[in-house]
Amino acid sequence: MKKSVENRLVEMGITGKIKDDIVADIFGRQVGEVHESGLSDAESQESFRKQMEMVKENWSKCHLYGPKFFQWFVKNKEKKMLNHVIVPVRQRAGLGCPPSKFTTNRSERTNGVIQDFIRQRYGLRHVNVFSFCVALQDLIDMQDKEVELAVVGKGEYRICPAYQNLQVTPAQWVRMTEKQQKQALQKIHTTGVEDRSPASELQVTRVVAEEIGPILGEILEAGVDWLPRDVLAQKNQKGHRNT
Repeated sequence: MKKSVENRLVEMGITGKIKDDIVADIFGRQVGEVHESGLSDAESQESFRKQMEMVKENWSKCHLYGPKFFQWFVKNKEKKMLNHVIVPVRQRAGLGCPPSKFTTNRSERTNGVIQDFIRQRYGLRHVNVFSFCVALQDLIDMQDKEVELAVVGKGEYRICPAYQNLQVTPAQWVRMTEKQQKQALQKIHTTGVEDRSPASELQVTRVVAEEIGPILGEILEAGVDWLPRDVLAQKNQKGHRNT
């Protein structure tokens, strides 16, 4: 809904700060620790309609096409806001209390990843159900492989510091049985936010430091974790040779 509003504003030539202010009038915005309420934060239909009168005046003053946009909003969005977005509706549906809001960002992003993969595989043409399922399985297999690489500290992705206890070294991985490898991967999918363990993180850092040397250990403890470990190890060895 927010994207639809933004697109309509741009189509009408309402851009920049004026556009941002109108969007904030509708959906609110976060300024530091303060949440500025919008129409979506109305606590009743009566409150919503009172706010509508206020934004009508503001939008009419801020831009030549402000009144036209207000008419479009009333026709296309007012009823949807009242029936699906404002606070009492969200609360009854269990979709978040102010200022928190439920969004479809995660599902939309997942949909975008799938669409991009299908487009890369087949181009812009439509695909049949069988081809779609085959491509989707390939995408799942690829992502599973990326998770496996992350567990051993390789590949494009890394396990964040708070969950380093889930990581194993490549040497440990090759010595594990297939069952043990599956168990290690399963932990990635079953560990929750509440399971983060600073103590485990520190323990793993110390173990790694013992394996790769005190200098590289200090580098990792200082938070330099955006470079691959093998690259850091090579620099560490080169430093020792130069010394």
